[in-house]
Amino acid sequence: MEKKDNQTVEEASVGSGQVDFHELHIEKFGSTKRKLTARHVSLMIIGQSIGTGLFVGVKTPLMTSGSLSLFLGFFVWAASMIWPLMLATGEMCSYLPVRGTFLHFAARWLDPALGFAVTMMYLYTTLMFICVEAVAFASVAGYWTDLNPAVFVTICLVTILFFNVFGVNWYGEVEFCSSMLKVLLIVGLMFFGLITMCGGNPRGDAYGFRNWNEGGFSRRKFLGFWNVMIFAAFSCGGPDMLGMISGEISQPRSNIAMAAKRTYVRIFLFYVGGIFFMNSMCASNNPDLIAASESGKGGATASPWVIGIKSVGVHGLDSVVNVVVMTSAWSCGNGFTYGAARSAYSAALAGYIPKVFSYCLKSGCPIVAVLFAMAIGCLSYMTSSQASATVLDWFINLATTGLLCTFAVMWMCYFKFRKAVKKQQCDFEDPKYYKVSSLLHPYVTYWAAFLNGIVLFFNGFWIFFPDQFSVANLFTSYFAPVFFVVLFVFWKFWKKTHWRTDEEADITSGKEEIDDEEEAEAHELALKPRRKDMSDRLTQLQICLDQLVAQFNATVNYVNTQGDLAPLDEDKTSVINLAANAPLPGTRKEAATEQASQAANSEASGATSRPKPSFDSVINELSTDIILKSRQISMLIDSLPGIGTLPETQLKIIGDLVDELDEVEKEREGKIKEKDELLKWCEELIVDVSHGIFKTRT
Repeated sequence: MEKKDNQTVEEASVGSGQVDFHELHIEKFGSTKRKLTARHVSLMIIGQSIGTGLFVGVKTPLMTSGSLSLFLGFFVWAASMIWPLMLATGEMCSYLPVRGTFLHFAARWLDPALGFAVTMMYLYTTLMFICVEAVAFASVAGYWTDLNPAVFVTICLVTILFFNVFGVNWYGEVEFCSSMLKVLLIVGLMFFGLITMCGGNPRGDAYGFRNWNEGGFSRRKFLGFWNVMIFAAFSCGGPDMLGMISGEISQPRSNIAMAAKRTYVRIFLFYVGGIFFMNSMCASNNPDLIAASESGKGGATASPWVIGIKSVGVHGLDSVVNVVVMTSAWSCGNGFTYGAARSAYSAALAGYIPKVFSYCLKSGCPIVAVLFAMAIGCLSYMTSSQASATVLDWFINLATTGLLCTFAVMWMCYFKFRKAVKKQQCDFEDPKYYKVSSLLHPYVTYWAAFLNGIVLFFNGFWIFFPDQFSVANLFTSYFAPVFFVVLFVFWKFWKKTHWRTDEEADITSGKEEIDDEEEAEAHELALKPRRKDMSDRLTQLQICLDQLVAQFNATVNYVNTQGDLAPLDEDKTSVINLAANAPLPGTRKEAATEQASQAANSEASGATSRPKPSFDSVINELSTDIILKSRQISMLIDSLPGIGTLPETQLKIIGDLVDELDEVEKEREGKIKEKDELLKWCEELIVDVSHGIFKTRT
């Protein structure tokens, strides 16, 4: 580790060149913890990608562009932009999974001014998207009741805050459960669509692909397709989340690589597969779909899925879909809160905002950054009045293209990273580093970056059509890239930064420490006995001991029945010799008689008898089995923790286990108390919602 002012420096900087994230900083402000697992990461990225747009928002491009354009738009964007960027992000973050998120890469490899611009842009974007999802949550809840939306905004924000102030492992578990619910709904809807397409519906209508062409296969030709591409660009995410969590995932090398390779297959399946079956169930000119859009209804009422389900005579699933849509909105809001908090944390480490935003609890939660994100999320209450809602819509619309600006910088970082690794001749051949396949790099990655830039530049093409131009629409489409350039120029002239060459790109600072940390974590996991492993070993040991006893008894019995026993006493009439020579079933004499009888029968029939093994060969085989089994038992005993250590070490291990058990018991009691409180709150909420539904229906 490098030394600076006699303090340990972990990471390279961004603001003026170096970020001091050293032991003194950790002691004063704390740091994030690596507690996310591969299981968390895979579902978190899916949860962040599958939002209300897939369930409700697709109604607009479906009506305006047609079924084929909707499918092709999502397919092309997902396959040719999101997938390569997911792999590229996995490559960068598996090589250098620094704390402070992927936002540091732009400053370390390109220009500190670019790092400042992308960090502040991503922070602003995620903060505004918290408001988007909170408002969407309240809007979807309005399907059941006419309560003030502020009530549901409060429920959304309070629950998000509750799960973000604890350790990141809590956040991971919550996202895992909510994402699993969304995945189950998508899979269920896809199976429902397949069954009803084949005629498995109350009306017996095997409609097949009729709805694809019924409302217009492709409206407005290329412009319809391009309109869907822009919608897909604002709806599909995932690569930014993979880079955001790289500093808080355990075993980052293997887990990030696994997430990069596997997660996108699921996203691709659910988005493209979901759009395919939704097109099959609901035509773009469905009267109920048009009526829901014109009336401005939200929630399940305006969902093409629910409308398609009702069109085949199935009723009662709208509330189920609406619950999952609410969960999707809440989950995405939770994810954007995480992203905003970690962006603020990264900005504080880089010196862009006050250091207090990097303060973390013992659990690793950047509490000040989380509270800041929640404070901005309270702008969602502006929807309570018409004038305030208009202002909020402006803030939100100005942030819509911010994510595309972030994607563009991520591509710039990737290309710079590849060139720097080659120029500096870094060790990049180690199997633990994930690399994008040569089939994709460089041509497919260049195309993906080009496509991202084209969509960013032409995302507001429609405002230049006759009677469509307005200053508000112009700002909505192009404020983010202009604001990004302003941030870049401001920091570049203020800090007098310069563009880094391939030799200056810092791709090594912090890498050695991360390697050591990962190696120590892997060693600790290997030594730490797991409850399941321990129970398996003890079970195997018990089975082996039983087998050893059975083999020993079998050997003794064979010797007793088949062997010529030596006299145990000189006196042949002694009780011991009489007992030893007592006739037993299956004695050697009887066995010899039986063998002679079988030989006579075989000779009479002309068959060749197979010679029986000798006594010595059988006893050698039985003895070998006993020896091998005893060695297996010795290996199992040696694998148990504490074996082969000094008594003092064993006592220390026992003491540590006792202390750990006490902590776990206290934590368990606390979790039980929290669970009871949460169940009570959920019960009250269900009762309130049930009353609301009852009043609405009566």
